[in-house]
Amino acid sequence: MNKPAVAARAGIALFCAACALQGQFSPQQLVSADPSLRQSALRQLAALPEQERSRYVPDLVGLLHDRQAYRALPAFAAIGPAATPALVGLLDDPTPAIRGFAGSALANIRPVGPENVGRLRRLLKDEDTWVRRRAAESLLSIGVSDEEAQSIIRDMWQDSGIPKTARRPAGNFSDWIQLLSSDDISVSATAGYALTNAGPSAVPNLIDALKSPNPDIRAGAANALWSMHIYGADIEAAFIQALADPSARVRESARNFLNFDVTKAAMDALLQDEIAEVERKKEAELLARLDPAQPRSRTDILAAIPSDPDHKYPLEARDQFELSAPDGTRLFIVIHKGKGRGDLLRIWNIRSGEYFLLREQKADGSGSHLSANGFRYQGKLYLHTMELWDGTGAEHTDDLFRIESGALHIIATPQGLPLTLASKEGVWKGLGQIFKDDELEFEFGIYNEGDANCCPTAGLVTGTYDIVGDELKYATWNRSETRP
Repeated sequence: MNKPAVAARAGIALFCAACALQGQFSPQQLVSADPSLRQSALRQLAALPEQERSRYVPDLVGLLHDRQAYRALPAFAAIGPAATPALVGLLDDPTPAIRGFAGSALANIRPVGPENVGRLRRLLKDEDTWVRRRAAESLLSIGVSDEEAQSIIRDMWQDSGIPKTARRPAGNFSDWIQLLSSDDISVSATAGYALTNAGPSAVPNLIDALKSPNPDIRAGAANALWSMHIYGADIEAAFIQALADPSARVRESARNFLNFDVTKAAMDALLQDEIAEVERKKEAELLARLDPAQPRSRTDILAAIPSDPDHKYPLEARDQFELSAPDGTRLFIVIHKGKGRGDLLRIWNIRSGEYFLLREQKADGSGSHLSANGFRYQGKLYLHTMELWDGTGAEHTDDLFRIESGALHIIATPQGLPLTLASKEGVWKGLGQIFKDDELEFEFGIYNEGDANCCPTAGLVTGTYDIVGDELKYATWNRSETRP
């Protein structure tokens, strides 16, 4: 970004901050990154006399060109019908995002009259898929029964990975809801698919399930309910309440629904939730953060980490080992694992029999695992940690550290490949690596266009690394031919 643009943005930010302090309304506040500032701006706009609110229509239309245009949509409800002519003029805008947001803004001005319903129906035939979906969600969320809109939304189910014809488990809706808490992911997923495809008849049971004491049942029910894309006051109220659920998974499904629910109540609730989430994250960080200066005992750091609102099983210390560097630095590495939870890796510095946290790394639990190993190279001690993703791709992210002076010193890893590939060649899987004492090796296959996943035919590259200072470098490599 050039310096004048940076200065302009800084000026706008200072102006908005000054307006907020003085209680004055500024349209730019409506797309602020600070949800509290946006909420304050909306309240200031709504408190203005009707004629004065109307003066801001051009400003709001201009905000629809902002990268954060969705943040400005609630303001059109505050303006009311006076914003309709300008929004109608944007329904033919050459930019799809403008057309889609304008349609949603029209739907947010209630009551939605027959003319605007007709305009939204015309957007169902828009050339852009996203615009058609926005229009369909808008029509359905304001209570319009439209087969074409429902057809567009039904097609979304397939796009979201929910099979339309999933196998149904035995039993009734209540039985399926209980299966949502199964430890067997195929069982819980099948129950979720069946509930989603059950349609309106399953809605009362799913709303009821949002009150279950079991977090897996609440999360599965919330996901099935929002995936239906069915709108009604009872579902909206249930999801607004679910924004306060202690489970992050439940809150996420509630947001997924309310983000497409074009009502003032939904937008107000989402804004309040955004404010609450900021505070929630601050509190979680304070609770989760271990003070590096606070010593721990070995018993403490190997103790199970209890279940929480999102996980019914604890994290337990499964892998542990100790490393001693030539200068006397001692580390203790522990990897915690738990059913249905992401791995947690902690690296501790041992001093005088006490343990001090040096580093913590988490896997998100959606298909990756953490590992660690130590090795010596040219007389120095190193630690390699890796997050490996499930699947045949062997994709992984790696961190390398030198252990010295009671600390972890980051070793930069190579960017890119050691050789240049031809235009139709590619590396489709993660590099295989070996980090052993004075043995730093790598290998990877090169694929030709059209190769099967199992079998790269353009060559196999094997080589070695070298560590120079604080950098891991390609040292040698050799490309050999392979044949199908």
